[in-house]
Amino acid sequence: MKKIMIFVNSYVARQGNIGFRTEKILNHIHSIKSDCKVTCFCRGYDLNHTGVRYVSLGILGYFQRFLNAFRIYVAPNFNVRVIDIKLFEWYCLLRLWFEPDSDQKFVAHVWEYCPSLIKRLKSLGGYVVLDVPIAPSTFSERIRKSKGVDFLNVYNTLVELELESFHLADLIISPSKFVKQELVYAGIDHNKIMIVNFGVDSILSDLKIAESKDSTEVEGINFCFFGLVNKRKGIHDLLQVWDSLDFDSDRLHLCGRVYPEIINEIRVLKDKGVSNIITPGFVNPQSYMKMCDVFVFPSWMEGSSKAIFEAMSMGLPCIVTESSGSVVRDGIDGFVIDAGDTKALREKMLWFKSNRYQITLMGDSARENVRSFTWEVYARNVIKLYGFD
Repeated sequence: MKKIMIFVNSYVARQGNIGFRTEKILNHIHSIKSDCKVTCFCRGYDLNHTGVRYVSLGILGYFQRFLNAFRIYVAPNFNVRVIDIKLFEWYCLLRLWFEPDSDQKFVAHVWEYCPSLIKRLKSLGGYVVLDVPIAPSTFSERIRKSKGVDFLNVYNTLVELELESFHLADLIISPSKFVKQELVYAGIDHNKIMIVNFGVDSILSDLKIAESKDSTEVEGINFCFFGLVNKRKGIHDLLQVWDSLDFDSDRLHLCGRVYPEIINEIRVLKDKGVSNIITPGFVNPQSYMKMCDVFVFPSWMEGSSKAIFEAMSMGLPCIVTESSGSVVRDGIDGFVIDAGDTKALREKMLWFKSNRYQITLMGDSARENVRSFTWEVYARNVIKLYGFD
C-alpha cells in the first residue's frame, strides 16, 4: 500500500487558500491510486474525505488566524509568517512521534517552508515534494531595491527558511513559469522544479453565460478585480489610474477583503467626487462576473491567481501583470504588463473603451484557452509527481 503524508498550513477545502487546492488533490488520490494510505496534517478541515486521516491543529489553528488578523489591521510590518511557520512545524514534528514506525517508503507533500520538518521526513525515508505557492522572498527583496516599494515585506529569517527548504526538497512544484524563473534566479536547480498550473471547475469552463451582453450597447464598462484588495495586489496603482475623468462613465468593482491602506485611498477618491468604485466584499465569482466586462489584476507578486482562471472561464478579457503568473496570452486573451506600470495599465483599460468589440473577441479566446485547465487535470498532474508509476 502506498503511503502519502500531506502537510498543509491551512484549512482543507476552504475557498481562497492553499487548502482549497489540497482538497482537489484529496478528491482524486484514491481514484488514481486506490491502494493509498493518506494522512493530512493541517490547521483544520471543512470536508471529510474517504480514506484520508486528518491530524489538525485544533484550537491552535485559530491562534494563527488571530495573528494574521493582527498583522492586517494592527501591525502591517509585524513578522507573523515566521511565527506561523514555526508553530505549524513544531506541531507536525510533535505529532510525527506518534505516527506508527514503518520501513515503507512514502511521499510527503509539504506546503510550507519547514526545513526541520523536511529533514525529519527525509530521515524517515520520505520523498519530499515542496509546493511553492508564491514567488520567493528573494523576489520581494530585489523588487524593493530596484523599484523602491515599501509594501513587499522582507524578513531575513523567512528568506533563510525558504532557501533551506528549497535545497532540501527532492522536488518542487511551481504554480507558474514566473515562480520557476524566480526560483532558478534564487539558485535552485531548474531540473527539480516542475510547473503545475491551477485550474477551474469544469462546470465553469463549460458554462454558457445566459445573460449575453452586447458591450457595444451598455453605457460604460464594468472593470473588476477579485482577491485581497491591498497594495501587493497593485490596487493602489489601479486607483491611481482610476482617478481620471476618462472613466467617469465606467465602474470599478473591487471584490474581496479591503485592507485598511486601500480603504483610506478609496475614501480620498470619494471625497474628490469619484463615486464609481464598488466594494461588495466577498461574492460568488461565477455570479458576479456575469455583469462584468474586463478583469484587471495588477499584482506585484503572485504564484498564480485562481481568480484569473475564473475570469477567463467566464469569458472576460484580462489585464494582468507578468508577476501574476497567469496563462493569459498577451494580445489574445487580454494584455500582460509590468507591475507598477500605471501608464501601460491606463492605456490597456482605455484601449478596451475604444475597441469594445474586442471585449467579446478576447473574452472568447480567454475562455477557449482555459478549457484545458481544470482542477481534475491539476490534481492528476500533482499526483503524477508523487512518482508512484
